[in-house]
Amino acid sequence: MAHETETSQASTPDSLDDATSRIHHEVSELILQRRRHRRARLRKFILLGCAISIPFHLLLIFYLAFIRIPGPPGLPEVESVIDFAVLAESELQEMEVELEIEELAAEETELDDALSEMLAEEAEDLSVASVTEFDDSGSVPTPGSSSGFSDSDSAGTGLSGSASFFGVGGRGRRFAFIIDMSGSMKEDDRFKRAVRQLRQSISDLPDFITICLSLFSSGADSPLQPPFQRDWLPMNRRNKQQIIRWIEDVSPENGTEPLPAFRQIFKLENRPDVVYFLTDGAIPQDTPDRVSELNAKGRPVIINTFAFGDQADVAPLLRIARESGGKCKQIGLPGGGP
Repeated sequence: MAHETETSQASTPDSLDDATSRIHHEVSELILQRRRHRRARLRKFILLGCAISIPFHLLLIFYLAFIRIPGPPGLPEVESVIDFAVLAESELQEMEVELEIEELAAEETELDDALSEMLAEEAEDLSVASVTEFDDSGSVPTPGSSSGFSDSDSAGTGLSGSASFFGVGGRGRRFAFIIDMSGSMKEDDRFKRAVRQLRQSISDLPDFITICLSLFSSGADSPLQPPFQRDWLPMNRRNKQQIIRWIEDVSPENGTEPLPAFRQIFKLENRPDVVYFLTDGAIPQDTPDRVSELNAKGRPVIINTFAFGDQADVAPLLRIARESGGKCKQIGLPGGGP
């Protein structure tokens, strides 16, 4: 097992280099395609403008040629002359080049931002691939002994979908995310990594899937929910964008107390099908008992738990997952830090 771990760690930089090279190649191809498309579209608009403008101005000139403007009495009549400014072909070409330069500069800025985000997500995927999964006995399973996918039957009839968080999947129509926002989540960009994973989780969800997001700490404002989230939030494009914008402005602080967030989720009229619960610290020891009591008051809910870093207390998280039929995973930090 140690040998496999060393091999996995050694191959991670190569995998990241390969992924980076592939992304650079894809971005280069995308730049070339977009340049060709914009040039063709710009020429099309210029030709269309000329095709409309030239006949119109010729008709206007022809019409104005027959108009005489009488002057004051006693003065000789003078024909009115109207000059039209016509751009030379060289000036039109210069304008086209300037427009292309401005558009390409905007494209390159946009693609640089997209490339940075893609590289961050690629590195995140590589780090998630090395998480430690615990089986029901609390030990690390042998390779291939578990799929890492938690299934849940959605209550009632109708459409059902699937979601995934840090590699752990689940099926249903309602997914709850309970995420640690204590002060320690600032370290090693833990909260930012959790936000990136949340964005990946909800990005491809269809609009008939709903989620409920609850952030917890020991502060007075805990649990914290988006102000626009009154109940289960449908995953349409607008709501996805609102959620990410809102959570990116959250500043982690205070200690770790998740139970109020669980109470908030379980008091909803419609229970979740799957709960994703992530923390990087030591939660109160009575939390598993209290969560089990909440879960026993209605239709059982699968709870997948995540221990973020080596400082997270795995034992209560493992118990919560085991008693609800979920999965427990310990997520390592970049560089093997705590």
